[in-house]
Amino acid sequence: MTEPNGESADLVHRNVVPRVSHEGIQFDKDHNMYFIDELDGGSWYKYVPAASWGEVTSGGKGYFEAGQTFVLRVGDGMTPNATGAYAWVPITDETGAALPGALTITDPNGVTSVDGRNTTDLAAFKGTDYQRPEDMQLQTVGGVERLYVTTTTTHEVYALDLGAQTIGVFADRDTIDLATGAAVGTALANPDNLAVDHDGNMYIVEDRGGAVDDDIWFAKDLNSDGDLADAGEGIGRWASNGTVGSEFTGLYFDPTDKRRAWVNIQHPASGNDRTVEITTR
Repeated sequence: MTEPNGESADLVHRNVVPRVSHEGIQFDKDHNMYFIDELDGGSWYKYVPAASWGEVTSGGKGYFEAGQTFVLRVGDGMTPNATGAYAWVPITDETGAALPGALTITDPNGVTSVDGRNTTDLAAFKGTDYQRPEDMQLQTVGGVERLYVTTTTTHEVYALDLGAQTIGVFADRDTIDLATGAAVGTALANPDNLAVDHDGNMYIVEDRGGAVDDDIWFAKDLNSDGDLADAGEGIGRWASNGTVGSEFTGLYFDPTDKRRAWVNIQHPASGNDRTVEITTR
């Protein structure tokens, strides 16, 4: 995709990353890739490439041609929605091939990949289950890398400390509503997308399935510790969606102008999808 007209672009189906219902994806400073399986009971995964961006292995393999995938496990993996110390359990070898006992799946085009979803339900590879994980957002504050993950069904946002390998709840229905000083309760529903602005503030975008009260919440993490349990911290409504039948999706902050953002209005009852620009002056 380096040519101005894109004529040299080459689209290749790589099968080194296991098959799941992919949605959220993020890359850390070491170029490891994180992704989720979007379903009730979905797990979280980490792909460690054999070669970083623009590099190849001694065998000539690039970033998505060889690498090892792991699933996140808290404790023995049997407790859903668990928090605390976690480990990464391998489900492939360093080349991306299935480890003994792991399952594979072949798609209608004849491409065979590791079956991430069903493999990580097996005892030997058990991953911790979360309830419809969707988006991911990586943030680095004070040298600490944290990965945030939404779980739509349980109305939660989790934070993973990638260095200390601990996981905790960043926001849920017990989080303080900055407008009332009380727990936000059912006002927070179905967190889906995440975004971070120029100042490092987190935004939580709801998906209420077409209800007219979709909100985007601003998360005020005063001490940047990855949770909202401290006094004075919490979430507040930043934007509300009154478009019948639609949902907010894809919030994005302008990398060159901290006072501008865009968000999509998806599948409204009117059929008039659009992207809305939000500015402050």
